[in-house]
Amino acid sequence: MIHIPDRHLDRIRDNLPTTHEIAAHVLLFCIIWGGLVLIVLEALP
Repeated sequence: MIHIPDRHLDRIRDNLPTTHEIAAHVLLFCIIWGGLVLIVLEALP
């Protein structure tokens, strides 16, 4: 197994998004896609 210095691990961990950020992005993504789907469905005859 490769040994990674603690400082490097901390830097990687700091760059990872938090659970709240991930949840916010997923929610935003779903809202945008839901809106697009509704627009397309309304445009269909």
